[in-house]
Amino acid sequence: MDSSNLTAFVINLDSRPDRLAEFRRRTRRCSFPIERFPAITSEQLIAQGLVAEPFPWQACTESHRSIYRIVIERNLEWALVLEDDILPIVGFDRRVRWALEAAPTEAWLVQLGHIGNAGSRTRRILRSLGGHVLHSANEQRCEQYWWGSHAYLVSKQFAEFMLEYPLNTESHDQLVRRLSLESELKHHCFVHHPNLGAQSASESDIGPGPEAIPGMRHGLRNWRRLLL
Repeated sequence: MDSSNLTAFVINLDSRPDRLAEFRRRTRRCSFPIERFPAITSEQLIAQGLVAEPFPWQACTESHRSIYRIVIERNLEWALVLEDDILPIVGFDRRVRWALEAAPTEAWLVQLGHIGNAGSRTRRILRSLGGHVLHSANEQRCEQYWWGSHAYLVSKQFAEFMLEYPLNTESHDQLVRRLSLESELKHHCFVHHPNLGAQSASESDIGPGPEAIPGMRHGLRNWRRLLL
């Protein structure tokens, strides 16, 4: 798959220019431009009549769904979706391009930043997916597989598929995990190994709950030496 014209998006709230500045610092060596997408807020969900009393993570989910609409409107073959708390590894842009070019032709989604340990439930999920994994040159890193929304490559087919499902009480991660097990999506999901991006230890913007615990870490422990 051609990666020369890869379009990339970063989701960032208007109220968090500090996180955008930190994201720009972390990705300053990337060779492809990254377009900022202003994250959807709970107030916007209410104003648009999408929900009456939104769950904290629904605004985040709608931000991802909005990018899918852009992918369809622009007729993009592939797009890179990032959240502004990603911690990219060294050579992130080069590895992203490699992951896209090496992706099987049936791929709709290539997960780049994921969490969890392959010795647990995630290994069972991989087996149920048929064990589809993209291997990078660095095979000595610990295997980590779990759906996470902070870094992934999305195709137009995936965007069209996901928009068939209305906004509900599931988080974006939960919905993708469920559909990857229960629907035809299982034949089109691929996971890059190792992670190309971890999630920073920062307080979540989405509201109260486990996702908002200050200092909560998502696979960060072994990543500091790999950061840009």
